[in-house]
Amino acid sequence: MTLTLDIYQSLWAMEQRIPGQAEDPVETHLAQIAEAGYAGACIDPNVSEIEDCLKLKPAFEQAGLKCMVNAFPMTSHRWNLCLIWRQR
Repeated sequence: MTLTLDIYQSLWAMEQRIPGQAEDPVETHLAQIAEAGYAGACIDPNVSEIEDCLKLKPAFEQAGLKCMVNAFPMTSHRWNLCLIWRQR
């Protein structure tokens, strides 16, 4: 059995957060992550961002990256939303 270690870059850590300047598109960040040789990118949406994050699946696929999700559900309803994410 061969073991591998996949390293993921946090997508939020790619943000520049420079006042007055627009952020690069997520696709740009994903391309940079892929070019750097990471296995994937990690997202950590709050419940209100789940639908927007689901829309990123084609961008992850285009970049050839895996997706890791950090979820912190506080109720069973929110946990169900996390399970919906996994099924997509």
